[in-house]
Amino acid sequence: MVSSRDRSPAVPTAPAAVARAVFVSPRHLQALFHEQQTSVARYVMKRRLDRAHHDLADPRLAHLSVADIATQLGFRRPSHFAYVFRTQFGLSPREHRYSDR
Repeated sequence: MVSSRDRSPAVPTAPAAVARAVFVSPRHLQALFHEQQTSVARYVMKRRLDRAHHDLADPRLAHLSVADIATQLGFRRPSHFAYVFRTQFGLSPREHRYSDR
């Protein structure tokens, strides 16, 4: 439901805004995510981090800086992106980018 738009920095993470975007009530949206034991914000964050993980390892995107990739995925501050990336994957975005090369 959210995945087709989660790459855009303009994707809302507030439940009410996401609910409006997908034409359901905020209560129904929260219930759907609650059934999956997560929240809208956590789901969107995980999708963005997974995409960043993929993009940072993609040699076709080597011309983009870590900050460029983070910005494209909706992260406003590189330091926040680096923190949540390290928390999720156990290494920095830069370390991940160069780990397979």
